[in-house]
Amino acid sequence: MSKWERRADLSPTDELTGPSRPEPALEAAATENPLLRLVVRWRWWIFLTLAIMQIAAFNGRWRIGRDGSLYRAVAHNLATGHGYTFRGQREKHVYPGLPRLLAAVEETVGPEDPLRPVASLTIIALMGALTLVVVYHLVQMYYPLWIAVCVTTGVGVNRLFIEQSHDLMTDVPFMLGACLTLLGIGKLWRETLPSRRLLAGLFIVAGAVLTVSMRPTFWALALPCAAVSIAGMIHSHRRLWYAAGAAAILALVLAWWAIDPRTTGFDPLSGRYETMALSRLRDLGSTRWAEKLDQTCEKHFPIGVLGIQLGLHLGTLFTAIIAVWSIRMIRHAPIWGLFVITTIAMTLVLGSKPRYYLMILPLALVAWALAVHWLSLRARRWRHGPLLVMLIGLGLATAPNVVRSADFIMEQHGIARNLSRKSFLEVYRGGKMLPVYQMSQMIQTRVPPGHKVLGPEPRITTFLSGRPVYHPSEIFGHAKPPLWLGPLRRLGPTYFASGKAFADDKLLGQLIWRKVIEIDLADALHRHGMYVAPIRLPEDMPPRMKRRIERPTTTTATSRPPPRRRRRPAVSTMPTTLSVTSTQPATLPAARPPRRPPARARPSTRP
Repeated sequence: MSKWERRADLSPTDELTGPSRPEPALEAAATENPLLRLVVRWRWWIFLTLAIMQIAAFNGRWRIGRDGSLYRAVAHNLATGHGYTFRGQREKHVYPGLPRLLAAVEETVGPEDPLRPVASLTIIALMGALTLVVVYHLVQMYYPLWIAVCVTTGVGVNRLFIEQSHDLMTDVPFMLGACLTLLGIGKLWRETLPSRRLLAGLFIVAGAVLTVSMRPTFWALALPCAAVSIAGMIHSHRRLWYAAGAAAILALVLAWWAIDPRTTGFDPLSGRYETMALSRLRDLGSTRWAEKLDQTCEKHFPIGVLGIQLGLHLGTLFTAIIAVWSIRMIRHAPIWGLFVITTIAMTLVLGSKPRYYLMILPLALVAWALAVHWLSLRARRWRHGPLLVMLIGLGLATAPNVVRSADFIMEQHGIARNLSRKSFLEVYRGGKMLPVYQMSQMIQTRVPPGHKVLGPEPRITTFLSGRPVYHPSEIFGHAKPPLWLGPLRRLGPTYFASGKAFADDKLLGQLIWRKVIEIDLADALHRHGMYVAPIRLPEDMPPRMKRRIERPTTTTATSRPPPRRRRRPAVSTMPTTLSVTSTQPATLPAARPPRRPPARARPSTRP
């Protein structure tokens, strides 16, 4: 009995979560289209190629970044017994899933090299490989084999997926958790044996723990699951099952709010992500929606799925196609379609980046495969129409990513685009992280433990140097320069780090030329065109900045002094003094001749 016949006795309302029979045209496409026949026949060679790409991209080196530095710094504090903190204070930003995972790795294998965390990178790479396996079985459970192979290939060659599979970030663990949850939900309704249902339940639990602990975007998956559970309680004769699902979702959310280490007490909205989300929701009236739509639909979403920005408003068209076919996909897999639509809507309102769409990449590729298949059916009137449509449509989702992934693999091994061999930090991000690493080493050498530093890239330099580094933007916020001295005194920094590599950082430069800090360059450490020097805060702010504070900010019409007018002294036509005994005539003051434009030189008429 096939998996579709096993579900024949269920009503349509029971197909809210389990796999339903796909359209016959989808199943027949693999036999009618020669390209799809080739894809299915050579699928194991394709999967072997994906495995080779994953292995070739591994180099055991950390891709230095701000978010990764924060995860690793919090993880190190957890492993060393300093709690869920960063720079000595409770961390309210990042979710604890990845920091706790990295802390467990450090407790198991010991402290890792900051630039070569091989054990941690290996675990993330294995998660990426496991994600491909889960994606293949997930799509095959709902759709024909050719769609499963194409979607798995599209995910495996995606530049962002390969990049995040070799970086210490939350994107791949969250993607794995989302796919495990969807696979467990599908298997729970498909299987009849208790042991297999228990395995499906374990998939759901493992996926739910990964998603809820990694990123705040777990709401994009929790809300569709809750909506389907409520619809099932209303329309399905298995109301108890759907009620149990809704209760499980509610219990998971409440348990997360209770144990969230970013907050104190039961205050789920005090985290930094939640505060930023509420602030943006309050400012919806002033949002520039045209720019938001252009940034999300024209740039970030196409780059996240296809690997390129299409231009000419084709990116918006592509996003609309995915949205339309995701809505159509709700009939076969409701949670899938709602997951895609909810994610696009959330990123449109709260902000987007290309990597934010990695968690719905398999589902977006399913929607794209369905759309391309629909177009191929409309091209049957031409002899090779279906083949060309499939070749162009599926190639658009793979070919650009293959090129960009090859460039990523070269970068991982220190090969520049001109094929010259360099060190990894010289090639990575155009060499921008090399001076940051050098500055971190200088801070570690010059600054004693326990002292605070004003410098660039505070998250990265804090983790690499082991000294708390702060950037002026974190200290001053939106305060104006005359009010900078107070926050600086409360923080108490004793060292300053800068150099020519950070000449574009305007705030660091303003601290010097506004004389907010006094630098002792005689006792500074100079290397690589950069320096780390002790500083002293002045007893009082400079007079120039003090006058700015004392100057009233608002004046009324009655208190405003009259504007000064510069008057030119009038030229007198009378003598200034008259002397009776003077025998010389009185002289008149010389009047300033009026300004006239210079006369043009005329040609001489003399012979």
